[in-house]
This record gives sequence, structure tokens and C-alpha cells, in this order.
Amino acid sequence: MPCGSSENRRVVLAGFWCLPWNPFSALFPVRSGGLSTKGPSIAAYAVRSVARNRRGTASALLGLVLAVAVISAPWIALDSTLRGLVAWYVDGLPTDAFAYGDESTLANATRDLAAVQNVERVEPAEILFASANVSGNVVGTSLLLVRPTFGDAVPRLGLAWTAPPSSGRAVVSDYFETLGLGIGDTLSFEWQTPVFAPNSTVIGYDVRWANFTISGFYQVVRPERGFTTITAFLSMDDVPAVKAGANLTGYPLAADLFVWLDREALFNPYDLSGSGARLNRQAFLMQNALRPYNFFIQYTPSIRGPSLDRIPQLIDDRTIFLRFAFTIFTLPTFTLAGLLARVGFEIGITGRRRELAVLMARGLSVRGVRGVLFIEASVLAGIGGLVGLGVGGLLSRLFLSSATFEAAVQIPLGDVAISPVTVALALLVAWALAVGGSWRLSRIMASQDIVSAFKAHHAAEVSIPHRASRDFLMAAVASAGFLLLFASGSTKGSPASIVTFLLDVSTSVLAPIAPFLLTAAIARYLTRGTTRAYRAVSRLLRPALGELHPLVDKNLARVPRRSSNIAIVVTFAVGFVVAIFVITASYLEYRNRVLLTNTPADVVAEQSLCYDFGCSPRVDFPNATALTRLHSIPGVASVTPVLIAESERAIIVFFEASTFLQSVRWLTAGDLGGVDPAALMARLDRGDGFAANTIFTNTFGVQPGDVLQFDALGGNLSLRFVAGVPAIPGLYTYGPGPAGEALVYVDLSAVPPSADISSIRGGRYLIGLAASADSAFVAREVGDLFQGRLFVRTLDDARNTAAQDPAAVAVLSFLETQTQIAVAMLVVGVTLFVFSASAERRNELATLVARGIGTRAAGTLVAAEGWVVTILGLLLGVMGGLVTAETALAIANIVNPTSTVVPFVIPLSVLVPMGGAVLGVAAAGLLGAASVRGMDVVRVLKLRGG
Repeated sequence: MPCGSSENRRVVLAGFWCLPWNPFSALFPVRSGGLSTKGPSIAAYAVRSVARNRRGTASALLGLVLAVAVISAPWIALDSTLRGLVAWYVDGLPTDAFAYGDESTLANATRDLAAVQNVERVEPAEILFASANVSGNVVGTSLLLVRPTFGDAVPRLGLAWTAPPSSGRAVVSDYFETLGLGIGDTLSFEWQTPVFAPNSTVIGYDVRWANFTISGFYQVVRPERGFTTITAFLSMDDVPAVKAGANLTGYPLAADLFVWLDREALFNPYDLSGSGARLNRQAFLMQNALRPYNFFIQYTPSIRGPSLDRIPQLIDDRTIFLRFAFTIFTLPTFTLAGLLARVGFEIGITGRRRELAVLMARGLSVRGVRGVLFIEASVLAGIGGLVGLGVGGLLSRLFLSSATFEAAVQIPLGDVAISPVTVALALLVAWALAVGGSWRLSRIMASQDIVSAFKAHHAAEVSIPHRASRDFLMAAVASAGFLLLFASGSTKGSPASIVTFLLDVSTSVLAPIAPFLLTAAIARYLTRGTTRAYRAVSRLLRPALGELHPLVDKNLARVPRRSSNIAIVVTFAVGFVVAIFVITASYLEYRNRVLLTNTPADVVAEQSLCYDFGCSPRVDFPNATALTRLHSIPGVASVTPVLIAESERAIIVFFEASTFLQSVRWLTAGDLGGVDPAALMARLDRGDGFAANTIFTNTFGVQPGDVLQFDALGGNLSLRFVAGVPAIPGLYTYGPGPAGEALVYVDLSAVPPSADISSIRGGRYLIGLAASADSAFVAREVGDLFQGRLFVRTLDDARNTAAQDPAAVAVLSFLETQTQIAVAMLVVGVTLFVFSASAERRNELATLVARGIGTRAAGTLVAAEGWVVTILGLLLGVMGGLVTAETALAIANIVNPTSTVVPFVIPLSVLVPMGGAVLGVAAAGLLGAASVRGMDVVRVLKLRGG
């Protein structure tokens, strides 16, 4: 029946099916004698079926809500921080804008600028620089001559004073109070003008001055506003006296206009592009008002970075970048949530075979069935998107620190904001997941004939059209990626060529996805291509199941798609958690190694290397007096002097081998390529041998026992080669040595007495401290000893700086939160699997109980199926996570320009989330078993019989 018929118009009131904007009115026409002619329309029916099938739709809705929450939570966190970020940047502005000109037109410029729209306040000031003479000490001072109303604007500058200056009095910086001046004292401001002879030489100075009484001091209470100049505030009534004192009576003084704007009217944190446009127009209006008076205006720069007009663009660019970065980081957990949504649709749709068969029997076409399911999915998407936004708002509180990592902003937990872009993203993601997750199942359900649909079990529930060749193809591609990674690693440092270029390009494409392809291929084959994995794992539960043991893998095979998807959810969740924990631990260990290489001892006092452009003042190395004084500092346990000199063969590093291991206590054989540090230092301490790095040994082909001659420090050294090492960390400036530079390590005792120490390139003292020593105190003492000629740093400071790196803290915090979400999704997925199994097989379980196995055994059977899937997923996930982490670290080592290798570290802390996952799965199994034990067997059997 066409939509224009009179009978169908009555249907429109129920479902709006035939409205012109509805595309499905043409795609799914209503037939005479069909469903819609005597009841609600297809659209209304679909909406009602969503509410009617609450248990089936709840499973799909749960997955959609989680997916939307995961993807939108970081975006909501960013939206919530916009107002705080704007306030933080704006709070660093002493004024919004300032204009500069001269005093001749100051009054008119002040009047016209104050009349411009959105200008909240304008304070004029005349400026002159002078020298304040305090008991013979000359202090450069900026004089600001202001009106009495300027006192109301002082807090905005970040200052505090008791009262504005009056005529003949000055309010000066509290710095003058430290020089011994007080209120009521006279402060003299001087101006010196050079007097020139006819030949243009300076023959003297014309000194003039003006005296003022100090009426108060101002304090800088908000240093972030950037007002740090030593200033004296004078009254504008004193302009004639100041000009007379400076001999400027016939000249206008420079003048400034301090401008504050109506920020609420101009700046909207949630409309950054509009705010930028309004601020640009405001600048045009203000400049237009000042142009007749030769005043020029600009927005005030902030000590925190941007001026007011640049803040919108800065935050907008930052937000776009972080949205993209956070979305990339949330892809693993989003994928898990998408799989849960797909499982939820499987649970909801497969239980409605008879209902859909009845609709088709009543005349609804295949397109109509698919239309019903499509509309249901869209309705669920809308609900899931909105509910997911709410859950994402709660979840976003975990990401606030990551969203504000570069700014010291504290966002209140209750300050939640959601932009229209985030709402659109949530609804689009929910709709895409709902339609994508249900599309294949909808096609299968709608394409079956009525007789098959009325059968007890649908064919799609018994088997999955699975091609093992796809799994083997994915595994083959993954293997190719691993092989390319190994080949690329072996060519690191080789000369560039077309072969290495093609190899690097291929590796960059295949290597990152290789572990995911391998894990997916193995998981797909073990859960879809064969039941042997289920059977093998179920044997582990034979003691608990007894004679019910054969039913476990058979029941899993009855719903292979669902069990396979849950196993893949567990696999990827566990793999993600393991990979993140391993990568994080490896990064922290790598960072610690780099930190120790750069700062090898508790305290390092270093002379910078000397290049063509020079170096800092010379320090004698080694200086016996300096060594004695260093040892006398409380807390110092050892001191190792290091010299760096040049020779014709290599750079020679002279150091005191006998004390090196006392100063650099963390050195192990692994850091020296397997060479025992104690044995090497003992051999070098004899003074007749040298060790060399790999570059030197490869260049000259030396072997242990070879004797080489070195011209260094104005003399000739004859040394025997004793060992080759990758490098001895801590001896060459901030690292093990530049790439491609040959280094030789020699004990200080080999330095000849006639050596020219002044020719060294640089040096350092490595200072080891006692256990209870204060490194900050020792560093200050060392700095005082060398009077600033050495750069002193401590290992504690280096560690604190590294631990407070805002970018690293933000990324690690974000990833840690994502692992917690992944574990939660793992538990939710297994719980969903166990509950759906117990709910859909109530008849079967009731029959087993009626035959005498008992509700306890039936509940154990249901829980065992969840355990089988979980155990299989845990095994595959641990393997996939380790492979993924190793691949990521191998790629990092290939692209890492330094010689420090990123280690592979498996932390014990990875057991914590794994233990949480196991406990969650156990709780899910217990709940599923409890639902079976509480089942009314008689009622279930009666309903089945009815």
C-alpha cells in the first residue's frame, strides 16, 4: 500500500513512517494485509520492540555505552579544562593591552580609548628612567607618574601597596627597604648627561637630580603577572619637577596607557574561533581611536606565553592535537568496547528468531525485517550515545591531569563541560558501532527462510563460516613484518642506499601491525577454526566438573561466535595491559639508564668542553688542593677526577680508576659489554694500559696486548690495549660519547709529569656521597669552592626533574587509566557471557537439574564455560602482549639515535591487574552460578511445556 493512501494516514499518527523526510517509507513499503495496516508502523514497532526486549537490548546497550564513554571521556576532559586553561593563561596578564605615545596627547588618547566598546578601564602613566642613589649604590629605576585612580588598578598588576603616591612622595619597590631605607626617608633620583669636547670626547657629566620622600613600599604578590622591574610610582602632579630635574622641561615625556578589557564579552572558552575574531576586531577599534594621537596599541604579552589575542588560537591548536593523540591512545579500549557491543547485539538478535519469523510470515519483506533491525540499532545508538556521554563525563575525571599537563591548573571535579563536537562524536560513534555490529547478524536473520527460522537452533549459532586460510595469511603477513624488523635492526648504522630505504619503508608499514595480526590470527583460529583449544583448557577443570566435563566444550561450540568474540575481548584486554606495563617499565628503566649516564655520580662538577667559540674559565685538573678540599666537605665519600684530551688517534679520557667504582656505584658488567668492572679498573689502575670503545677497536683493529703510541697533553704515551667496551658510562660529558667518535680510557697515573694540562678539552669531578649525606648541601659547597667556574648538578635533582616531566607524566597516567578500563571491560565481557549463557539455556539447565545433577553442578557448568574462555584469552593475551611490547621496543631501539639500548623489562606489577581480572572473572562466575541455583525449576519446566 502506498504511503499516500487514506488508511495509511492513520498509521502515520502512530509511527511517522510516511513522513517525506523518512527514507525508509520508500525502501520498505507497507503491504496490504501486512503488519502495518492494522497496527503500528514499522518504525513504531521497532521502537516498541526495543523497550519490550529489555534483556536483549541491554546487552547491546552496555557495549555501546562503554564504547562511547571510552572515546568521549578524554574529549570531555579537554572540554572541561578549556575554561580553566583560559583562566590560567589570562591570569598571567598584568594588563590586557597597552598603548605607547607621549604626554602631549595623553589626555585625549585616554578619553577616546576609554570610550571604545568593551574597554573596561584605562590608566595613563608617564614614564622616565632614572638612577636611584642609595648610600652610593646606584639602582636603575623606572619612574611611573600616575593618577590617584591608579591605586585601584595596582592589584591587577600583581602588586600591593597601602596608598597611591601624592605630590612630592614616592611609592617604591620593597627592594629599597632591603637597602636600609624606610618610610619618610628621602630618595634621590639622578640623571647624568655626558659633556663632550669639540673633538667629541667625553670630558665630564652634567648630573641633575630630584628628591622625593618615600611614602610607602609596594610588594610583588603575583609574580606570574611579570611585573618585576624596580619601579618608583610618583604622582602625575610631579611631572614638572621630574622634567626639571632631568633637564627635559621643553620635551614631552613618554607615556603609556594601561588597558583592561571586558573579558567576559570578548572571550568565550567554548567559542575559540569567535573569541579570536572578536579580539582582532577589538584591536582594530582601539587602534582606530588612538591613531589621531600617535599612540600605538598592542596586546600585552604574558610571562606564561601568549598575549590575549593569541590565547584562543594556542588553546585551539593544543586541543585539536590532544583530541587526536588521546583518540589514538584510546583505540585499544575502544576496540574492546566495540567487540562487547557486537557480542551484545548477538545476544539480543539471535534470541528473536521466532519473532522475526512471525513478522515475515505476516507479510513483512526481507527489506522490512532489515529495516526494523536497522531502526532498532539506530534507537539503541541514540540511547547509548546519550548515556555514554554521561558515563564518559564521570570517566573524564580520571583524565583531567593528562589534559592539563603543561599548565598548573586545578580543575574542580564538578566542573564538567561537553562541547557540541563531543556530542556529535558520541552519537556518530554509537550509530556506527550499532549499525556495524548488527549489520551482518541482521543480514543473516533476514535472509533465512521461515521454516529455518522456526527451528530450535539457528544455523549461524552452530557454526561460523570460517576460512582458516585467512588466519594463515594474517600470520604470514605478521611473520614478514617480524623478519623485516630483524633485517632493519641489523642494518642500523649502515650507509644510506636504495636497499636500506626500501627496507626501512617496508618495516615502518608492516612491523607496527605485525604483533596485532599474529595475535588476531592465532586467536581466530583457536576459537573459530578448531575446538581443540576449548577442549584442552576444559580438561583443566575436570576435577571440579566430573562427569559434566564433556559438556563444556560442546556448549561453547554451540555459540561459537559469542564465545570467540569474548575470548578475543579477553585476549586483547590482557595483551593491552601486559604490553603497556612492560613498555612503561622498560621506558622507566631506559630513562634511568640515560639519567645515570648523564649524571653518573651523586654530584657532578663539570668543566664544559672547549670548542672554537671558547669555554668557561679554566680549572686545573687534577688539582691536589681542590681534591683535598672536596674530600673535606661533610658527606663526601669519594672523588674521581676526569680529564678529556685530544690525540691524533682518538679522544683520550683520563680518570682515576682506583676510585671510579666508588663514585659510580651502579656500573655492572652489562654496561661494559660483559667486561667485569672491578677487573678492568684494577688493570687500568696500573697506568700502562688503556681500554677503548667499539668505534676505536673497529677502526684500528686492535687486539688485547697490542701496544699503541698516543701524542697527548704535549707528550707521548706508550700504552697496552687491555679491553674493548661499548663505552664506559659517565666519563664523557653528558653521555657515552658522540656517535662515530673514537674514545680511549686511561688512568690518570699515565699522565706524564711534563704534561700541559692547559690543553685539555674539558674535565669533571665525579663525587660519591655517604648514605646520609645531603646532596643539595654538597652541591652548594662544591659550587662555592670553584666560585661558579664548574657546572654542578646532582643525581637527586636529575631524578626529580625526570619524574616531573609533564609530558611523560601525562602519557603514563593516561595509559595507566586505559589499562584499568581494559581490565574492567574484560570483567564485564566475561560477566555478560556467563549471564547470557545462564539466561538463554534456562530450559536446558532446568532439565539437567530435574534429571538429578543438582543446581550447584549446573551453576558450576555455566561458570566453567566462562573460565575456559577466560583462561584461553589470558594465555593468548599474555603472549600477544609480550610480543607487542618486544616489537615496540625493537622499533624504539632502531630509531633511537643514542647508544643506550631500551631494555625489555617485565615488572611484577603486571600481576596486579591480572589478579584483578581473575578476581573479577571469579565474581562473574559466582554470580552466574548463583542465578542458576536460584532458578525455579518447576516454573521453568511448566512454562516450557505451556
